[in-house]
Amino acid sequence: MADEMRTFSGDVPLGDPRALKDEPEVTLVNWQVFDIRWRRMGNFKTLHFVGDCVGTSGGRVSSAIQSFNKLTMQGTSRSGRVYTLSGLPGRSAEAAKIWDDWQFKFGADDVRCVTDRFKPA
Repeated sequence: MADEMRTFSGDVPLGDPRALKDEPEVTLVNWQVFDIRWRRMGNFKTLHFVGDCVGTSGGRVSSAIQSFNKLTMQGTSRSGRVYTLSGLPGRSAEAAKIWDDWQFKFGADDVRCVTDRFKPA
């Protein structure tokens, strides 16, 4: 997966997520995965987890996904944080709001939901 992505230096989550050392792993429920093609920045792509963070009751947008293991349903983001996708995909109002704000802040210009590619086998 990392071979098909380039790093976008502005790729950080909104809000004030805990430092990686304090929160190296996150479990998401009501999760989705989105593909962004950054056309105005050289037409490269990034993938992002979006969902509700277990334990904090808040929505979360990951930095760019660097790797994903469909057997364990775990992926590592650019920041080094490990995300576990729990249960079936879904959508929540809070995560959707954070995702909308994130897209606006970073000027995401071609966004596609690719959640089906990440569903458990």
